[in-house]
Amino acid sequence: QQSMMFTNYYNHTTPTVTSLHGTLCSIYEVMGHSLWGSEESFVLRNTDVLSIAQVLRDRGYETTFLGCVPRLWSHFDEIMQHLGFEQTLFVEQIHKMFPEIIAAYEEAVPDRTHQKNLPDLVMFQVLRALVAKPSDRPKFTVITTVGTHFPYDFNEGSRYGDKIFLNALHNL
Repeated sequence: QQSMMFTNYYNHTTPTVTSLHGTLCSIYEVMGHSLWGSEESFVLRNTDVLSIAQVLRDRGYETTFLGCVPRLWSHFDEIMQHLGFEQTLFVEQIHKMFPEIIAAYEEAVPDRTHQKNLPDLVMFQVLRALVAKPSDRPKFTVITTVGTHFPYDFNEGSRYGDKIFLNALHNL
């Protein structure tokens, strides 16, 4: 099996939909979300940009996007589908497809289950389970995490209490 992993990669913008769009399409997103419209009137305006997901999908790859946020957050699902991902899995789908991973998390950290987003450790377990599934096609999978995305606080590797900024920095 062959794979490629990038370590110590840093985006050109903050870790948001904007940076994913920029990274996948090799462009610099000057306007951010305004290229797609506002939350109230979402329209895909920037439709002539080619993404790596589209290129790989067209060459026979199974393209999957794993999002640690709810499906409809900032039109994330529509944007990722537009960028060429055949399968977009967000919190709701992950709960249904990987109940054993979610149950283990909820049992281990019961006071954190009210969070709408999934922590990094859970997302990496989902990624591992997903890529382990047999397929006759090569896979291209992109994952988002929020462990270093202030103001989300999962206390994954730190115990700074209510100092969520310090927790986010520690998780870097």
